[in-house]
Amino acid sequence: MPTKQSVGVIFLVELDVISVILRRRGPWNWRERKPESWPGAYQVTCHGRIELGESPPQAACREMVEELGFEPAIAQKIVERMRLISHIVYGGLEEVFTYVVLVSPGLISKRQEHLWYSLSPLPLTHVSKLRPLETKPELKYTLQPEDEFRMFGDEIESIGKITPEVITEKLTMVEPGL
Repeated sequence: MPTKQSVGVIFLVELDVISVILRRRGPWNWRERKPESWPGAYQVTCHGRIELGESPPQAACREMVEELGFEPAIAQKIVERMRLISHIVYGGLEEVFTYVVLVSPGLISKRQEHLWYSLSPLPLTHVSKLRPLETKPELKYTLQPEDEFRMFGDEIESIGKITPEVITEKLTMVEPGL
């Protein structure tokens, strides 16, 4: 079993077109009261470690509460509708589960006003703009350029697996009133 497990959730929203909701890392981690690693890099909507005894969906639910401020009941409804899009194991040491879920714009707008980092839509037709983050240790606290969409490679790979078929055949929208 890998020693390090994490989970990510990609929120999709239909604006003029289906878009991926990306989170941009700020320069400061307020929860941990220290500089944020990889500031300015983009991430999937929420992402974090799987704690001992948690399943990937349980960790996803907890991360939505912690990072996006959802009430636990709303986060659980989102978990019920999300679908696994990617499961990557790196050399038997690290394992990453990434899920995708379609949400209404209202669900995102209610969250954005309470967050200290930005959530940005990127149309699925523009995912080619995503570039791998250079993860050299000496760059860990270097601010990423504003005009580039730099992300971790596994997250780019997961977003690349979102096809029109995945959206129409597997996803049911989560509404804000749930």
